[in-house]
Amino acid sequence: CLVLDGTDAKTLRARIFNTSNQPQVFLHEALLQPTELSLVSRNEKKVPFGNERRIMKFDNTLYRRLYRTLGPGAERELGRASFLRTGETYSMSWDAFRADGIRPGTYRAQLRLQHRSDRWVEGNIRDAASITRGVIPGIFKGTLVSNTLTITLP
Repeated sequence: CLVLDGTDAKTLRARIFNTSNQPQVFLHEALLQPTELSLVSRNEKKVPFGNERRIMKFDNTLYRRLYRTLGPGAERELGRASFLRTGETYSMSWDAFRADGIRPGTYRAQLRLQHRSDRWVEGNIRDAASITRGVIPGIFKGTLVSNTLTITLP
């Protein structure tokens, strides 16, 4: 279960909970499999977030160590971010996404985490003989959607 809450008037926090009675493996990594924040104004205008990954160089290998296990009933914080006032508007960076020029007002905020992969790699990617590959059995593949949180930026 994906939960979005506010730690104060301008800070959002994302947490993931395991509501099952079995350990669950998941992948959340800001550059490879980020949570995506949606902000929608009262007049149904979606705030555009730019994807910073399109201008970055980074290793996009899904190493086994990037996957995390949550025990039954456990939770883990995935991240938090604050709205920063820049003159008359706000800006925010969330995982690999950034929005500028957010006007004061009331917004509905919601997170999505698309869990697409169950594959992993280990070893030195420059040495093919040292590479091992695998699949995590039973991992959830699909989209988690958080609750909707109403926020007001003064």
